[in-house]
Amino acid sequence: MLVFTGTKIGANRLAHQLRRDHIQADAIHGDKTQAEREAALADFKAGKIAVLVATDVASRGLDIESLPQVINFDVPHSPEDYVHRIGRTGRAGLTGEAISLVAPEDMETLGAIERLIKKRIERVLVPGFQPSGATVAALMGDEPKRKSSPPVRRDRPPKQPADPIFSSPYEPGQAGATAAQPAPKQETQQKRKQPQVAALLGGLKRA
Repeated sequence: MLVFTGTKIGANRLAHQLRRDHIQADAIHGDKTQAEREAALADFKAGKIAVLVATDVASRGLDIESLPQVINFDVPHSPEDYVHRIGRTGRAGLTGEAISLVAPEDMETLGAIERLIKKRIERVLVPGFQPSGATVAALMGDEPKRKSSPPVRRDRPPKQPADPIFSSPYEPGQAGATAAQPAPKQETQQKRKQPQVAALLGGLKRA
């Protein structure tokens, strides 16, 4: 299989980890000499290497016959790079399989890829790496639709709350919250301002 990473350091680390797990692997990227890349590619084609880890720069022009599987260890930032990567398999009328490992922070990029190829990519949860709650719904594309806000009458201004309000521009499940500007103070000497509490949304952790 051909595995793509986003960085040269990532390619070296992954190939090293695979070898530690007794899987024959090598990496090709821009810091390797042309001779080193050709030697690794020759070993891969000859079956001496089971996994070839590559970056996008080193993968340009790769011609590997009967490549059964491509894995995106890192989701590419460019949708065009995704098309180039998965095009390494399933060539010349043969079948192939492409798998992308996707974390919650990759969902925006995944959406851009799907818009480019005009196809929804099947989601499968990996046993032992399932996120929880709303994160699962976001990854699987099953987020409930939000209810639309009720219409506002234009013959009178909307009613303003007496106390400061807090709101967040973030979507459910994203990290952080931002406090809106409080309403003008309307206090008297006899009435003290009640404390306000802003609820911070919990952040997503990479599975």
